[in-house]
Amino acid sequence: MIIERFAAGPWATNCYVVAPAANSEAVIIDPGFDSLAEIQNRLEKHNLHPVAALLTHGHMDHVWSVVPLCRSHKVPALIHQKDRWMLEDPKLAYPIESWRQILMMSDNQVDFFPKDIQYVTDKQNLDFGGLNFQALHAPGHTMGSLVFASGKTLFSGDTLFNQGIGRTDLPGGDEALMRKTLKQVILPMDDAIKVYPGHGPSTTIADERQNNLFLRELTQ
Repeated sequence: MIIERFAAGPWATNCYVVAPAANSEAVIIDPGFDSLAEIQNRLEKHNLHPVAALLTHGHMDHVWSVVPLCRSHKVPALIHQKDRWMLEDPKLAYPIESWRQILMMSDNQVDFFPKDIQYVTDKQNLDFGGLNFQALHAPGHTMGSLVFASGKTLFSGDTLFNQGIGRTDLPGGDEALMRKTLKQVILPMDDAIKVYPGHGPSTTIADERQNNLFLRELTQ
């Protein structure tokens, strides 16, 4: 499997270009701020043809470039229904000062809602030309957060970081649901699974089970 990762924008949001091999179809996971040129570079590097954009959740730093990406490549965006509102009416998802910053950064042209959008359900299998993912609903950071599992690989968005987890104090966040997700979705996973998070370096389930304080307190 090819996994090309780079940190996009001022929030250093990890964007992933994922494919089974060179000269094949690919998916883009979380196309963040100002990520289009680098996505194209990674596609051309391996002669890849994008077929979908997978969104781990609806926060703007993970979806900023999804509309032009989907439009230029004529591909759908996939997200959980419970985060639809963040794309459809993003002003509601942020404190007023953050929204003003978003407006300035976008020249007052905020559009995070792709023309072709598909809604993913819990445990849904997604097949893309040699790539297979299982989408797992992982509420807590947002109500519609998803993690995407493929074999021994997990794209965890802002649910699980290297020695951390996503914050739960933004609109749609829920600390109790985050704890439930960690206990019922993340902790049962195989130790050998490599985790590619929405921010920061990769890790493994084994490392997080041992070193992530949020997971350790759930196993005590």
